Amino acid sequence: MKKFHLIFLVSALIIFVACGSDKKTGERLPQSEITDEDIVNVEHETTDEEIDDTESDDDTIERDNDTDTLPSKESDTESDDINAQPTDPCEPNPCLDVTNSTGVCIVLGENFSCKCDLGYSWNGYICKSNPNGNFLSIGNLCTGIDKCYNYGEVIDCPDKDDDFYGQDAQYAEQGICILQSFSVQTVSGNSIVVDNNTGLIWLQEPLANKYTWEEAGNECLALNNSNYAGYSDWHLPSPTELLTIVTKDWLNSVFKMQHKVNISDPSYTEILWTSKEYDSECAYYFGPFEGWVWNGLPKTNAYEVLCVRGDGFSEGSFQETTENGKNVVIDSTTGLMWQKEYVGDGISWGEALSYCQGLNDENYANHNDWRLPNKNELISLLNYNKSEEPYSDFPDMPGEYAMFWSSTTCLPEYDDMAWGVIFGYGILSRNYKYNKTEMYVRCVR
Repeated sequence: MKKFHLIFLVSALIIFVACGSDKKTGERLPQSEITDEDIVNVEHETTDEEIDDTESDDDTIERDNDTDTLPSKESDTESDDINAQPTDPCEPNPCLDVTNSTGVCIVLGENFSCKCDLGYSWNGYICKSNPNGNFLSIGNLCTGIDKCYNYGEVIDCPDKDDDFYGQDAQYAEQGICILQSFSVQTVSGNSIVVDNNTGLIWLQEPLANKYTWEEAGNECLALNNSNYAGYSDWHLPSPTELLTIVTKDWLNSVFKMQHKVNISDPSYTEILWTSKEYDSECAYYFGPFEGWVWNGLPKTNAYEVLCVRGDGFSEGSFQETTENGKNVVIDSTTGLMWQKEYVGDGISWGEALSYCQGLNDENYANHNDWRLPNKNELISLLNYNKSEEPYSDFPDMPGEYAMFWSSTTCLPEYDDMAWGVIFGYGILSRNYKYNKTEMYVRCVR
């Protein structure tokens, strides 16, 4: 079996030998080494950098002598060529007439994006709300990443056609996602956190004790008996619900949870139970100190519990269609359009970014705003309600070890790694950006 190099805690490495097996072959899911320490950074930083995408690749103006020489700025006036296309798609501002838009127009090369009101996101055409009570899916939420990276350090965000163009922070700044928005409330002396985007309501801090997986579910249900904070529908959260409160690979700072990590002592490592069962002996768990989801801890282990209530949000709803001879898939829940085809097993993170940008050069499916999906967009393809692999309703999704790249760099200390999803096992984990083995890419717009 091919080795799959993933990084995660020693606690998972030790215990997973007993639980994280391949159901088909009985072999264990390969794992790789971990770094020596984890450092947390939960503060949101606001970047002052602005992305200037107003330059067009089609600035060449045809001359009478049929040369390809670009005109000088001094002689380039509107009267030079009455057939020249406008270079600024935001003039006049098309967003002023878009319902649920703030009226702010952002230039995306030859295209534009409109910033939308809270609870709405731009899908290329309109400011779209989530059909479930106007609450948003995880695929519409920003990850909190606001800097650009290469294979191991922070860089100035690259220009179009440069290496590493098209990563998470560049598109977040252009308004393709919604920033996290939480409010802390006190009800009958109980502190809760309201997610204004998803509609979920959380305990502000985990329960006082640690519990086995079965006990964890029961403890959340017990909150209903006391009508905790005025609600009687508390439950153990799903992996996706927990991932909605992660920013820059750690729980948003509104939550009161200490960062306790000691790699040499797994009992001192924070882990939260999820409601997702893996098999009769193991369940999925969530690492809040890094924001990953794995599937191999025994249910008899005792870990922390953060309960949630609310209707949650809809799973992806996918419909295949064909545009200009290319098969694409539209998710009506998020408003995102995906490639149906994908490139598999042999593509690094930098190559994945370049591949999606290359689709724009060929006007793939009549569109030129394709990108590598960020971590949350990729997570939106997961469906943890399924009982068998792959854990996604996306058509023809490959299973087992295929890991799809996201455009999101791992933080705070793993900027030589990026996030990816293994749909065959329902795992969100990280991999070295230069790694190619069993790494896949599917682009989104």
